[in-house]
Amino acid sequence: MPPATASTLNMHRSVPSTPSQFSIAVIALLASIALWVGGYLAVVAKGGILGGTRSMDLKVEDAVVVQGEALQRGSLWAPTADAQGVLIIRMTDRVIDTASFPSIQIAALADTPPMAVRILWRQAEGPRTTFAKTIVWQGNGRERVALSADPQWRGRVAGLAIAFRLLPRAGVLFRSATLQSETGRDILSQTVREWLDHEPWGQHSVNYLFGGSPNPRVPLVPAAFAVAVVAFWLYRLLAKRWRLAPSLAVGAAFAIGAWIAADVRWQLNLFSNLDRTAEKYAGKTIDEKHRAAEDGNIYRIAETIRKGLPAGVTKVTLVSDLADSELFLGKLRYYLFPLWLQPKPDTLEAQSVLAIVQSTHSTLDSAAGTLRLDDGRTASVAMLVDDPMIRLVRLR
Repeated sequence: MPPATASTLNMHRSVPSTPSQFSIAVIALLASIALWVGGYLAVVAKGGILGGTRSMDLKVEDAVVVQGEALQRGSLWAPTADAQGVLIIRMTDRVIDTASFPSIQIAALADTPPMAVRILWRQAEGPRTTFAKTIVWQGNGRERVALSADPQWRGRVAGLAIAFRLLPRAGVLFRSATLQSETGRDILSQTVREWLDHEPWGQHSVNYLFGGSPNPRVPLVPAAFAVAVVAFWLYRLLAKRWRLAPSLAVGAAFAIGAWIAADVRWQLNLFSNLDRTAEKYAGKTIDEKHRAAEDGNIYRIAETIRKGLPAGVTKVTLVSDLADSELFLGKLRYYLFPLWLQPKPDTLEAQSVLAIVQSTHSTLDSAAGTLRLDDGRTASVAMLVDDPMIRLVRLR
């Protein structure tokens, strides 16, 4: 066999090597991520993809309750509506350039679904007119409002507030408010923060919990599987270009990788919840655990009622502005069980026991032993418990 000539060697060196299935899969995955990120930013980045404006965090510590009452529930700020059900919170009085902040995100959860919610702002120049934008409250803990869609959100504004129409004395657990710049860099930062945000235990935790913020810009699970689908499509195109037979195993690997990404986030969130729960409740008695919980005030009210009841009494009538709050009423009934709780004093029977909790229009004269209800009815009563949170009386 003749020896190889120089031209033959050069020909062999010029033939490109075929990439492996693994290399093609990696290229397809990276290309899929780049396509999704670039396409999403091209559509939603109102402030430019590479803009440097950062979001403006409106600190809860600087917020002021203009109408209603500022209360704390454990470590959470819970401003509460007045007796007419109105709650107005001034979030900031700083001058804001509206062109830099086309949307606002509010992390808050109301005790009961609000009847109406409005964002309020005032012009910084000219007649200083106050404008209002009605928003649809999602009620999932994270509200995102597009302010730029309102023609009045332009120029410079001085001050930003939010107004709620709620049930009387209903509260709103307020966590944060952020004016978002909508630049590409800021959107990516927001998305990553939302995916990594801690999701605490809640009423749906048993059925649905994987971590991250509620109502995110981009839900983690659909995003992961969308990237996997496009990556497999690109992989097939690249494999055919290099004359390789596409492998279904690569598609399965993409799907399993997306599932693992969501599962790892879920596991990290569970460990975080377990750690925080241990810090809050470990080593405490049942009574101490209830008092440390977010509804500790309701538990204390129930225990005060239970300890102040005369022997043989199995029914308590509530006199409270919170009687229409399903959250308050449900938790109080739970803690009083098996005692029966009547939510309102529709009838006044002799020897009935009334629990008076945050009742603005009821008047109790303990010295004279008289109680005047908000509907004008009066009754002679004997004081059983006189506590700052609750007064327990019995009809004579």
